[in-house]
Formats: sequence, C-alpha cells, structure tokens
Amino acid sequence: MKATVVCSDSGKRRRVIGVLGSVCLILSLASCASNEPPLPELIIPMPPESALVECEEPQFFGETWGEATEYIVALKRELRICSGRLDAVIKWRQVAKRKQ
Repeated sequence: MKATVVCSDSGKRRRVIGVLGSVCLILSLASCASNEPPLPELIIPMPPESALVECEEPQFFGETWGEATEYIVALKRELRICSGRLDAVIKWRQVAKRKQ
C-alpha cells in the first residue's frame, strides 16, 4: 500500500511541477507582452563643421587708392570663402531632406 501512495504522491508532484512550470511560463510571457517598445533615439543632423566657421571680415586701415584696391581684393576673397561655406550648408540641407 505504501508503494501505491508513493506513486500517487509522485503523480501529484509531477502535476504540481507541471502546473507551476506552466504558470511561470505564462507569467514571464505576459510580462514581456506588456512592456512598451523603447522610443527611438532622436538624432539631430548637423551640417559639416567646416561650414559653420564664422566669416572673417578684413579691416581697412589704408589711406591711399592702392590700399583701398587691396582691401577690395581681400573682401572679395573672404566673400568667396563665405559663399562656399553657405553653398556647403545648402547642399547638406538638400541631401538631409532627401534622406528623410
């Protein structure tokens, strides 16, 4: 009779272990289902650093027409450099819009 009781207890243990295992599985799966997905990281694109350098404005300290002419040449050179930087920002912005 003891053998029958042991077999009966063994069967109950198996059922209890099976039920507990199923409950644990269900609880673990339910906890995963209720989590919200992580929010995507906001990436702010920036133009190239070389395009963000301030433009240099040459100062005029001359007194003659020749010095004024040299100053005009220097101004034109700086204007071309700044124009190139602005063009780089405009081109970057156009490419960034196409990627969105």
